[in-house]
Amino acid sequence: MTTIDDDPFGSDAADDGFGIWPDGFAPRNAPPPPEQSTEEKQEQWDAAVAALQASGTVADLADLLALVKLYPASRRPRVLTKAARHAGSKMTGRPGVREAFIAACAACDADEKVLSDVLGQLASTEREADAAAVTKRVAAIRADRAAREQLATESAAQLEIPPIESLADILGRPRRRERYAIDRLNPVGGNVLFAGPAKAGKTVLVLNLIRSLADGVPFLGQFGVAALDSGERVAQIDVELPEAVSDEWLDDIGIERVHAVCRQLLRGRVSSFDVLDPAGRARWALQLRRARVTVAILDCLTPVMSALGVDPNTEARRVLDAFDELKAEAGIRELYVIHHFGHGPERARGDSSLLGWPDALWKIVRNEGDETRYFTAEGRNVDVPEIALSYDPDTRRLTTDSGAPGRKRAGRPASRPEDIEAKIGLADEALREMFGDGWLCSEHSMREAEAQALGRAGGKYARDHVREAYRRWDEKCAENARSSR
Repeated sequence: MTTIDDDPFGSDAADDGFGIWPDGFAPRNAPPPPEQSTEEKQEQWDAAVAALQASGTVADLADLLALVKLYPASRRPRVLTKAARHAGSKMTGRPGVREAFIAACAACDADEKVLSDVLGQLASTEREADAAAVTKRVAAIRADRAAREQLATESAAQLEIPPIESLADILGRPRRRERYAIDRLNPVGGNVLFAGPAKAGKTVLVLNLIRSLADGVPFLGQFGVAALDSGERVAQIDVELPEAVSDEWLDDIGIERVHAVCRQLLRGRVSSFDVLDPAGRARWALQLRRARVTVAILDCLTPVMSALGVDPNTEARRVLDAFDELKAEAGIRELYVIHHFGHGPERARGDSSLLGWPDALWKIVRNEGDETRYFTAEGRNVDVPEIALSYDPDTRRLTTDSGAPGRKRAGRPASRPEDIEAKIGLADEALREMFGDGWLCSEHSMREAEAQALGRAGGKYARDHVREAYRRWDEKCAENARSSR
């Protein structure tokens, strides 16, 4: 606390110095009259210092400097220096501070040396305050970094790392051949990216997919479907259709097992589907698990990326990887994601890494000049050439049209059924030579047999012929197993 001398006022005490302050720096309260006691004056000084330390405005500084006139002329330089320390520590870099001290020195009739000393003290105090602020900021950054490292360590301790398997164990254990959730179109546990141009019939095909999964009827009238177990559900997460249209279309498609289907409409609320946020993803996973959803269909991807602020040209894979995490957390077996074509050739819009995510890539297009739709699928153990689809507008059902050639083969004669059967027979012979009549085999031997069968069947669609031979072989083995019981 600054001490004021017993008789701080000299003959110049009545000169309050008003009239010399530049605009913006005039004190808000005139100095106390001379008849005030020393204690009262000291209280005023302490109050002014406290106000400066509390708010640090230039007006508070002007109030403090006005009180310097209460001191005898011999003590004013030292008091001004103390005021500079108070101001420098609180008002570092603040405009108008130096000007306020220059005005105060002029009001106190201080010479050039006193002014230089006061401004030097102010600059020194400001440097000290800057250094202290830097030290404090460095400490805060270090604490923040240590906190992030600690959180990362805690998160890493909670991660479940999958076990490491040796190749000998993988190739040595017996296993069935890969089963399909939808025959030849999607393996069990697979991800499907289903793309097409605007108004090509993507949503209609999704409705047909829902019906096939729920009722266990062949998809597109041709591809067998693994039936859902009792209590399992397929969930449609739609971000584009209005409720009335979705209700009408689901009613038109004629699903019989209505309790096997659930729906979530997110039009106008797409940002709530924040799969990038672990907490939000956990809430969605819990909801889907409670609904006993084992198959999920998202229609469609682009609005989700837009709502989450993801650049589809560089960051699309982030969203798809987050879908994989949601799939694992919710116990979803198969995931179907609908996406739009870009403006160019027939490929999914956005980042090319999109094409590396799915196990199967489905496409639907419409032929220019008519209403015929064409469907194709490719991927991991998925290779279905382009086929034409027929559409029933009353039931909104799509079925394969075996009488129409694929769009890319228009005008060419379709393969004769007897030729296709001959190719399948060649593939079947190669498989039986490797395994006999058994069906239990290792992955290594399965691949070797497939290579032999492909070599023997030959042709552009040899893999389709091998898959059909597999399917017939598996059905016969299952029938033999049932009859031997």
